[in-house]
Amino acid sequence: MGEISYKNYYVAAIDILGFSQYVRSNSFSYVKDIFTDIPRFTALVIDNPNNDFTQEMLDSVTLNVISDTIVIAVPEETYRSLEILVLIVDTVVFNLYREYRLPCRGGIAYGEFYSDGNIAFGRAFVDAHELECLLAVTPRIIFPRSVYDTYAASVGEKELLYLSDIMILEADEELFLANYFGFAMIRCACAVELNRMSREDAESLFETICREIEHELCVRTDKRVRDKYIYLRDYYNAQLDILRDEAEKSKISIPFRIRKVFGRDRARVNQTLQ
Repeated sequence: MGEISYKNYYVAAIDILGFSQYVRSNSFSYVKDIFTDIPRFTALVIDNPNNDFTQEMLDSVTLNVISDTIVIAVPEETYRSLEILVLIVDTVVFNLYREYRLPCRGGIAYGEFYSDGNIAFGRAFVDAHELECLLAVTPRIIFPRSVYDTYAASVGEKELLYLSDIMILEADEELFLANYFGFAMIRCACAVELNRMSREDAESLFETICREIEHELCVRTDKRVRDKYIYLRDYYNAQLDILRDEAEKSKISIPFRIRKVFGRDRARVNQTLQ
């Protein structure tokens, strides 16, 4: 048996915002459902039909849930490790908001890490947690250029192109962000086009998100909470603008109605994605 020690991982530490209030306001079963659903949301990436990820790659992912902190880690040695991690983060964060109206913030770091069952520790976890606490602030999952550069040095241009589809660069702060809203918009558009999701379900999903953000901004008086929902509004609207711009450039269209938060643009174009 080999020596048990640290390995280099890409690690995400994600904080569920508003979790304490959720626990106070909901019954045991509703709270327990969150802890049941987090692994299920993670498995959505594994279950989604694709030819890119082998089961061995996906089996290398570790998941630990410690109260309101989710720790997801992928070994550096796993092919397309950072891409797999960001893909899972996008999926989990989006579905926690969709299902429970719980926004998240977090950080992704690279370095030494160890996980075994309920145990998870290491410098990469500490660094990711500090990014979440000190820099993320709003509902976003961030990682610095140093993490991206480490990954870029180990893969080719094709792999970096795949990663760029699920993250964005915040140039003002020189931070990369997991793009959970933009990723979900694209994935749902593809699912509707391929008849894996109904147009009505896609419309209802994003309409619910719009109304939730609008409601919070209409009723909240705590500035710290309002700032989080202002960020969600601006981020959501910006990703919808990008989706529409890309569709227009490609002379295709979004196959379901989707509007901006506080937007009135509800018209649906007639064409569908080719």
